[in-house]
Amino acid sequence: MIRINHSRLNRPGITLVECVIAAAILAVVTVAGLRASGAAAVTDAKSAQRATASQLADSLLSEILSRPYSEPIATEPDDDGDGGLIVLDLELIPRVIDLGDAPLGIEAGETAGNKTTFDDIDDFNGYSESPPKDAAGDTLAAFNGWTRAVTVSRASHAAPLTSPSTDTGVRRITITISRAGQVVLTRTSLVSDAP
Repeated sequence: MIRINHSRLNRPGITLVECVIAAAILAVVTVAGLRASGAAAVTDAKSAQRATASQLADSLLSEILSRPYSEPIATEPDDDGDGGLIVLDLELIPRVIDLGDAPLGIEAGETAGNKTTFDDIDDFNGYSESPPKDAAGDTLAAFNGWTRAVTVSRASHAAPLTSPSTDTGVRRITITISRAGQVVLTRTSLVSDAP
């Protein structure tokens, strides 16, 4: 007679089916975890790009706002008796001439693409640089692949998003930062001619 040892059959343990189910659950959880960590890495990279774009926009906006609102003008006659004018140091005497409805952009004596020749805010209208440059016009090599573009337009006190045809004393500055042809950030600021 064959004896069956029931103690072996009733012993706790896992079956092959239970192992397969556990492996499938582990695989699903692992895939979900990898997807979540991949999404987090993409989010981190986008956040880093936006932070860089924000710094690039802020530095260019600072350069733009360091210029007078309107075209500088000489305000005192020179002393050689020929009735000519001398240009004063604009940091000491910030006098400007209002060109009213003149087109926004560079004027005579300024060079497109060379912001070091720009002497007022609207000269930056249509300006673009890739890669970005510092205030002295030197290329910032660490930012290859990045582009900064500027649009300056007239704005209204009452409706800052409109673009009136005449100067109302408000300009809208829009800076667009792109990387590899994709817009990363657009920053818009308003500036007034009021002291």
